[in-house]
Amino acid sequence: MDKMQQWELIDFTNVVEYSNASSWEQTRSIMYIIAQVNSKKKLSIKDIMHLPWDDNGASHNKEISNEDINRLELMAQRISKNMKTQ
Repeated sequence: MDKMQQWELIDFTNVVEYSNASSWEQTRSIMYIIAQVNSKKKLSIKDIMHLPWDDNGASHNKEISNEDINRLELMAQRISKNMKTQ
């Protein structure tokens, strides 16, 4: 159990940047409250501090091409074969 599989490593590296996300969100909320109290304009929380994951929601609305579907199916089949042989 102390060895990581390749697919686990990929998942791990994709989420490691979000490990401190709650702390950054808390910091942004505090900054927003302080700025809004001292401002006459209506502010948005994203105006105060833009974080890398703010734009992730927009990228999820993309359509997937047939080529991508085929490529992902082949990848899933290869992973499935590798898991069965281990």
